[in-house]
Amino acid sequence: MKYENLFFVFCLFLTQLSVGQGLMTPELLISTPRVSEPAISPDGNNVLYNIRSISIKDNSGNNDIFLLNLANKQNIMLVGGGKSQSQARWMDNVRASFIEDTDNGLRFLKSIHKPWPESK
Repeated sequence: MKYENLFFVFCLFLTQLSVGQGLMTPELLISTPRVSEPAISPDGNNVLYNIRSISIKDNSGNNDIFLLNLANKQNIMLVGGGKSQSQARWMDNVRASFIEDTDNGLRFLKSIHKPWPESK
């Protein structure tokens, strides 16, 4: 329950950042990154989550998977960039799986494991 509250506060914080930039417009609402699909690790030390970014200019969207270390509050983009990733799930405390979409419409099941990439 404590982690669900933390995630809710995090979502509110992101919303307040976007509103603090000026009036809420449809363009701002659409282009505001959306946090979704939280998955707490079995040991309760980490949370996987998606951030979906929308580009009005390109008429496209992209999902990236992040890791939040609950002990030191460090966020790391685990996988992201040009391809869209989603549905991250823990396999155990050191491995996670996710779905990655390709440009030609195929979807692949992939995995990532510790050591996690360094934060940027």
